[in-house]
Amino acid sequence: MWMDKSSALSWLAALRLPRVVVPRFERVAAAAWRAQRAQCLARIAGLHAACLAVRSDRVGEGEAQAGAWLSLLGVDARAPAAAIDRVFASYGDPRRGDAVLVQRQVQGARIAGVSASRALPDGAPYRVTSFVLDASNSAVTAASSQAWMAFERIGVRPRGRWQGLRDALARTLEALVQAAGRELEIEWLWSGGRLHVVQVRALCLEPPALRLQPALARARRAIVASAERAPRGVLAWMPDWNPAELLGEHPRPLALSLFTALIAARTWSRARAALGYAPVAGALLQPIAGRPYVRVAQSLASWLPATLAPALRARIVAGQLRGLRARPQLHDRIEFELACSAFEFGEDWSRRAGPWPVRLLRDWRSALLAQAPRLYDVAALRAQAERARFALRGERAWPAAGMRDWLGALARLREDWALPFAQSARRCFAWEALLRSAERLGAVSARELAEWRAAAALPLPGESLEVDWRTMLRPGTFEIASLRIGDRDAAAAGRPLPPGQAPTLAGSTRRALDALCRSHGLACDAAGLQAGFLLAHRARDWGKLVLATQLSAGLEALVVLAAGLGCEREELSWLTLRDLRTLPASRWRERIDARQRRHAQDALLRMPALIDANTRLEQLLLAPGRPVYLGCGRIAGPLQRIALDTRPQQVPTRAILLLERCEPGFDWVFARHPRALITAFGGPNAHVALRAHELGVPALLGVGPEALQRMAAAPAVEVDFDAGWWRALAAPANRLRA
Repeated sequence: MWMDKSSALSWLAALRLPRVVVPRFERVAAAAWRAQRAQCLARIAGLHAACLAVRSDRVGEGEAQAGAWLSLLGVDARAPAAAIDRVFASYGDPRRGDAVLVQRQVQGARIAGVSASRALPDGAPYRVTSFVLDASNSAVTAASSQAWMAFERIGVRPRGRWQGLRDALARTLEALVQAAGRELEIEWLWSGGRLHVVQVRALCLEPPALRLQPALARARRAIVASAERAPRGVLAWMPDWNPAELLGEHPRPLALSLFTALIAARTWSRARAALGYAPVAGALLQPIAGRPYVRVAQSLASWLPATLAPALRARIVAGQLRGLRARPQLHDRIEFELACSAFEFGEDWSRRAGPWPVRLLRDWRSALLAQAPRLYDVAALRAQAERARFALRGERAWPAAGMRDWLGALARLREDWALPFAQSARRCFAWEALLRSAERLGAVSARELAEWRAAAALPLPGESLEVDWRTMLRPGTFEIASLRIGDRDAAAAGRPLPPGQAPTLAGSTRRALDALCRSHGLACDAAGLQAGFLLAHRARDWGKLVLATQLSAGLEALVVLAAGLGCEREELSWLTLRDLRTLPASRWRERIDARQRRHAQDALLRMPALIDANTRLEQLLLAPGRPVYLGCGRIAGPLQRIALDTRPQQVPTRAILLLERCEPGFDWVFARHPRALITAFGGPNAHVALRAHELGVPALLGVGPEALQRMAAAPAVEVDFDAGWWRALAAPANRLRA
């Protein structure tokens, strides 16, 4: 097998594969460059190129060290010497056989990307392609933009969008794997109907022992069954309650079971019906291959006022589903960009998923306005916030007598706190929608709303608590395998939050908001809008804390009960509430083993964020924006933001590193022994992904710039690479342990 990039490209060129082009190149050895620079430059001039790619080509780089050294694209062919010197300089200590690869750079490519013959990091049987609509492949390999991703099960011919390119990639990868006798990845550009391959690398992975086919068959059956119940239905990860964020993309059975019992079975719809929304039957979630998919039609129907005629509600839901199919990237922000769930100022709400008939809009607006007094009830919000604050003074007592008593206490928790929290959360969304609409009309600024939200997060004077509730929280509210902060470190909660104060209301903002209320017939004024907005966030946040802390105490009580039956915390996470209710403890071990095997098998599946009856799991084409989790287990630790001018000595060891992108030549970050890497941009085939895989460093790639900013504002973060979630942690970074 080849030991450098140039020998790999020479091997590929000798295969003479149809529709595959290897751009002309010269290998410049370090010794020759020092002794015969003029002759080397003459050979490079013989490439007859206007633009060059100057890439690292060290001995052994064909087998490993992806992106470890510098590569430069867009080099002027008339003066390549400086670029060659820079690449050699990036090597540091010289090795015998060091060289630089100088290629003709492909110009005018329509698409550029990286393709692997198997999926990282688990070796699942998919051909994986990350690509961008760009004239240079640097956007993919340097993780400088969020890429499209295609997953195609090995043995399946590509169909659909970009079919010609994807078929050429499939045939090329199959031929290369057969010729090389091992798994490979290639960097390529698509131009003139031909595949221009600029790099070939061997993948260091072993195919999994588990078979994909059983998991694929189960998922297909579940999708068919869902389509039979709702032929035009859509399932998605994040349109309502964000279960993929709360639980992770692939949660363990007990966490999913708890969320379903407390929220997703009936609580979600009962809470909304009590606020004047249309009653909706059925559960919110439809799990597919262990992933918590939301039934989008159910969600959309639950956001419409009950006083609106049923025929009009059905028509609106159908139109919104059409809008989601046309713009699937909105699956995680349906409420504010596709649907209208509460009364809003202005007319922007009426254009979402429209156009709508004038009569329908009139009836819809009337129904929203009639619902507003109940939805924007400030007195109810104040009562919910005070009740929650009082409950946070102590920990709920959970019965320890037996499993039946524990399950009864869980049912009471649902009625006492899950249902009120669901109501306060819905009211908070309504207040957000109302004030965001005022912002769009210029009545209040984004800065003012941000200040109001920040003020709502701080306790008011006199709101000190007897118990530091932060020590009771667990990262992953529903995940019993995750320790509480207080159990992880007694000092982890840090200093008490300082008291806050109500933000001021500028005169111009007061006048503009008063005018909006009068012109729209809303029985409120500017001061009431501000007070309601603050109370809505406070009631939601306190209510969520009560539910989280009380459930956390309940899970600890469950750990004690299960330990008496010979079941440890980690094992308990693989059971469901139904198992605890009906299955003898003597059979738990058998059920745990079966669930672990099934979970591992389902984990091989690559699942889309959006599913309907036409979804083909053998082939997935995912639009930019979905993060990629490369690694296993759960990582927690302090954060360190890396900028372009950051120096290695400024970066502590064993930190979780945040980077906008991790380009080739940025390899020094691995010398700081990071606990994990998180990037705003990139995919599974970026250089950073391959390098992290080789060095055993977990990586969360492509979270997007907004999420990266949210992480950077926190002192620490926790990432579960198995379940596919991340959460910012409030505990001081220097107190955390993995």
